[in-house]
Amino acid sequence: MKMHYLAIAAASLATVLAGSAMASEFDDAAIVVSDGWCAPYNDGNCFKCNSGHLITNATCTGSYCDNMRYQCAVPPAVSGQATSLSGYPFTINEFDSTQGYGWTSDEQGANSTRAVCPVGYAMVGMTSSNSNSDNLRTICQQIDRTGGWGGVTVTRSRAGSSISEEAPHTFFAAPGTWLMGASCTGSFCDNMYYWYVSIS
Repeated sequence: MKMHYLAIAAASLATVLAGSAMASEFDDAAIVVSDGWCAPYNDGNCFKCNSGHLITNATCTGSYCDNMRYQCAVPPAVSGQATSLSGYPFTINEFDSTQGYGWTSDEQGANSTRAVCPVGYAMVGMTSSNSNSDNLRTICQQIDRTGGWGGVTVTRSRAGSSISEEAPHTFFAAPGTWLMGASCTGSFCDNMYYWYVSIS
């Protein structure tokens, strides 16, 4: 009888773990990244969106824009053609010493592309370190379009103004687009500049 109960308990635990491993987002499809931690914490993957999702907007709270909240969403259609993520998520410039191994901060300035995905990729997560999320790295993933990217022009742009915990504190990518990374200015990366895809 004891073995029977143990088997049931083990099966229940496996079900719970399997469910949590697939859910890195809150119920509202958001993730929160701060200095050395992220939420909701379950399988250690809360610093990136659920599989198949990319980031469409950002907001922050706390001193020096410490706590960054990212909205995750299904990739949008582009000029009537569906898009989807492929390959594996990766930290941009993680192994490039000339790019600070992907870390950017206020010392690099608003135009730094150390933590910005290249064209053809989308931002799917972020990690941060040091006090008040002073250092940032972006997680990217390839984005494909049914039938290819022919007929559309895809470029990378930086927002003209920053967000911080003081208003304005939210950045929305235009409908049908997504974020590609971030740069910052001000003490402890206080003023966040988000990069986004432009499609024409």
